[in-house]
Amino acid sequence: GKELHFKKLMDFDTIGGKSNKNGARFDLDAMYVNWLGLSLKCYLPKSENSLSYVWESLKGKISYCNIKRLMFSSGWRYYAEIVVSGDAPTRVSIGTSTMGIDPGVSTIAGVSEDACVLEELAPNAIQYEKKIQKISQRMDCSRRISNPNKYNEDGTIKRSNRDPWKHSKNYVKMRRLLKSLYRKKHAYIIDSHRELCNKLITIAKYFPVEKMHFQALQKKAKETRRQEKKTEVKQKDGTVKVIQKYKRKKRFGRSINRRAPARFLLELERKAEAVGGVYAEVDTKEFKASQYNHVTDAYEKIPLSQREKEIGNRKLQRDLYSAFLIRNADLDFKHPDREKCEYEFEHFAKMQDQLILKMKESGLSMRQCFGF
Repeated sequence: GKELHFKKLMDFDTIGGKSNKNGARFDLDAMYVNWLGLSLKCYLPKSENSLSYVWESLKGKISYCNIKRLMFSSGWRYYAEIVVSGDAPTRVSIGTSTMGIDPGVSTIAGVSEDACVLEELAPNAIQYEKKIQKISQRMDCSRRISNPNKYNEDGTIKRSNRDPWKHSKNYVKMRRLLKSLYRKKHAYIIDSHRELCNKLITIAKYFPVEKMHFQALQKKAKETRRQEKKTEVKQKDGTVKVIQKYKRKKRFGRSINRRAPARFLLELERKAEAVGGVYAEVDTKEFKASQYNHVTDAYEKIPLSQREKEIGNRKLQRDLYSAFLIRNADLDFKHPDREKCEYEFEHFAKMQDQLILKMKESGLSMRQCFGF
């Protein structure tokens, strides 16, 4: 509170109050939002399903109201965001079983008593990524043409130049389009995650989940290391030299940005608790689901590129097997319960084979994550 913090024009998107008695106030009877002498008419959605859901939601006590704006290709559009106390209305049937969840950077694997799920998170998000990349490149070219004095000869920004940036009309139009694309991408990811959560909730009610630290996975590796395998490199004189290449420092930042796996887990926790279910996390370091073999009762570290594990006489998809172990965790959620695993293993293996066969027949493939 010691300094004023101003927001940029394009980043100032929400106005609201702490209750429905000050700031922006929502009048349910008249369907108006009143703010600083303005009376803004609210229009309800046209589809019957959305309309019935809105009216059912508004039966609760209104906590506060926000006026929110979103950028579209045609310009700003304004919305009334009503926050209501209590749980949201449920529109899906609720399962009763327990489903172990093994979350990945790009995929999610789940195993319950009678179902196996192996899904790609936000599969169409890459379409928005390509459009965003193309618009960003065009914007950068336009800005460089309009501001030649703001760049050094090597193309970097000249930090000593404090002149204001000049933006062409075409640049402003592209900036609006870029903001609109980010909005579409965000809306698609949230909608995709919620659909998947609803699918899981129809199967199960209790969700033990492997705890993941996605923020650590998105950072680059600090240490420079060489690969263990040796590579032959042909020299200019025709001789062959054997070297150990450096490992890549890049990790999973781009995939996390595209798939938003942490947001999926937040949505799953919120929806599970809203229907009276349980969302519990198992400790990754203690549990070691990706290393455990319940047949030999031993831990064996395998490379991330290996997507299949041989358990007994069967080959299993790595993520599904981890989800199976998480589902059969002990009461402390620290170790797999070996007796449970042995009792349910054959049934799980048959379900897994049926799922993979069905996915292959449908053409669902993601070799780097699924293994097929």
